[in-house]
Amino acid sequence: MTKFERRYGFTMEPESQELAAQLSKRDELLSKAATPEEKRKIFSARQFNTAPEFQDVASVRELQIESADSQIGCRLYHPSPGDLHHCLVWFHGGGHHSGDLDSHDHLCRIIAIETGCAVLNVDYRLAPDHPFPAAYNDAVAAVRWVGREGNSFDLRTDSVLVGGSSAGGNLAAAAAIGMRDERGVHIIHQCLISPVLDATMSSDTYQIYATGFSLTTAQRRQSRDWYCGDFDDLRDPRLSPLFVADCAGLPAATILAAELDPVRGESERYAVRLIEAGVPVTYVCYAGTMHGFFSQSGALKRGADAVSQAIASIRFAISAYTAREPHRIQIR
Repeated sequence: MTKFERRYGFTMEPESQELAAQLSKRDELLSKAATPEEKRKIFSARQFNTAPEFQDVASVRELQIESADSQIGCRLYHPSPGDLHHCLVWFHGGGHHSGDLDSHDHLCRIIAIETGCAVLNVDYRLAPDHPFPAAYNDAVAAVRWVGREGNSFDLRTDSVLVGGSSAGGNLAAAAAIGMRDERGVHIIHQCLISPVLDATMSSDTYQIYATGFSLTTAQRRQSRDWYCGDFDDLRDPRLSPLFVADCAGLPAATILAAELDPVRGESERYAVRLIEAGVPVTYVCYAGTMHGFFSQSGALKRGADAVSQAIASIRFAISAYTAREPHRIQIR
């Protein structure tokens, strides 16, 4: 038992303990991987079938959209093509250096089916080959694409949702900040799952949960360094949304966190900042589980509960927005 276990009295719930044992070999390999290419191979090859069950969606389309200086691949899941729907722009996790359209494919399908909201899964550029701000630029480009081209794909262009897990939560939060005052695209909700929001890594949870719980502090630091590259302003809100000067006017947020996670502290701090600025926030911390639990919802009940919470929050955001601003509904 560590000094932190004695002081804070935390324990991992049984399902997470079992999964952690299965993932220990993967985590050992990840800790020894010296290059992002090695990490990506391990990340993709050792998922242990923890994703939720595959679901058919009425329409799934592969797309290419223009970013600042590149083209990025996207996958659009539409639950009812021919009808105009809201769109959730989703960014996968993977430390900004791993993950792809397939790593969160099953989750995107479930979200589209259960919310009735189209989902645009974004294959943003990965570090360190493409360091900051490449992924941020891709995130903003994807949201702008919905506002510009969405009507051609049966998407509402006046109101968009953003979401993502871990590094993807970082991109969703940063895009919501960067586009707060932009005309033509209105982000109505942000769904942030275990988001990395502070590149300075200043929360005490980085000490408390440094090792033993899937994501380690050392792994987070390496991912941060790969993503930042030569960029040294770690408090830039495009990189660290926690340090945005003013949170007023940001979209309502759902923030879901795992208790045994070094990044949990920044989720809590960001939730407080949003609440203090008058932004509606739903914050839920899932006890006894670890980073990545959301994408492991096929194996963890707490992960499945978090997916249900995210779905409920997205459905509420859409219905509340429609009720509040019915004049924005487009009749076709």
